[in-house]
Amino acid sequence: MRYLQLQIRIPPGARHPMHQFLTEQNSIQRVYLRHWNFSNPEYVATLLQIVGNGENGREEYLAALEATESIQEFDVTLIDDRSFYVYIRESGEGFAGRLRDLLTDTELLIVPPVEYGTDSEMVFEIAGEQDALKRLVANLPDHLSVSVNGRV
Repeated sequence: MRYLQLQIRIPPGARHPMHQFLTEQNSIQRVYLRHWNFSNPEYVATLLQIVGNGENGREEYLAALEATESIQEFDVTLIDDRSFYVYIRESGEGFAGRLRDLLTDTELLIVPPVEYGTDSEMVFEIAGEQDALKRLVANLPDHLSVSVNGRV
């Protein structure tokens, strides 16, 4: 088994609407995708931890969730005055479906959390067999800016 850390910068047209929101505001500093579930073909369930500047950041983030067409429902749990969890059910189509497709029929494992930053980057670790990791990196779309840390 091998692992590597990927840092991927996603261009504006390919970003999830909530990742685009993150790049356009200054009240939320980081979003951590803590866990996900793809078992239902109709939707994807995710648990995010949002870290930002108190109530104003939280209200802005929740308003953006409300405006995102693919979000079916969400629920919020406060952690402290700077962070909160959001449980989201999102339509299995679109961005969530592409993520599901990427992880289907592979033995690679993403090691949570997936970290989303305000500079359009995603940072995460992925583990698996060396050849599978090489194929994943080689098959990432050309429009993504990818940095690989670790040995493949």
